[in-house]
Amino acid sequence: MSEESAIERLKRAVIARTGHHYYSDKDKLLYERSRERMRALGVATLEAYVDVLERGDGEEWRRLEDVITIGETYFFRYPEHFVALREDVLPRLIDARRSERALRIWSIGCSNGAEPYSVAILLRELLGSQIDSWRIAIIGGDISEKALSAARIA
Repeated sequence: MSEESAIERLKRAVIARTGHHYYSDKDKLLYERSRERMRALGVATLEAYVDVLERGDGEEWRRLEDVITIGETYFFRYPEHFVALREDVLPRLIDARRSERALRIWSIGCSNGAEPYSVAILLRELLGSQIDSWRIAIIGGDISEKALSAARIA
């Protein structure tokens, strides 16, 4: 089997497992990131590495996910998103949930957690002195176990 078809198998497997389409048009980058894991396992070809993944090695999948995820995070990343949250999304959620005084927010793909903290800052600004009378849960999630471990420590 050629390396080209192995990279196609890898892309399909990554998308099926993670829903992560970032590498759908970045064969060289995906191959370079996968080579890190191939070297660690002593696997000589991409085809053999994809075989390892397809056999269902969950631990190896987690390690691959750690090397292929972006991992970039910082407060108020993508400012235009936070403008929309501040000016539209959060005010509407607050209005809709005012009688319950409860909000549950899930921030996904947030690496080690700067984005959920940014949402918390916005909520503090929007609710002001009323914030203590609200039940607010903000949960951060990411596919990278390495990023989640760093977030748990923080």
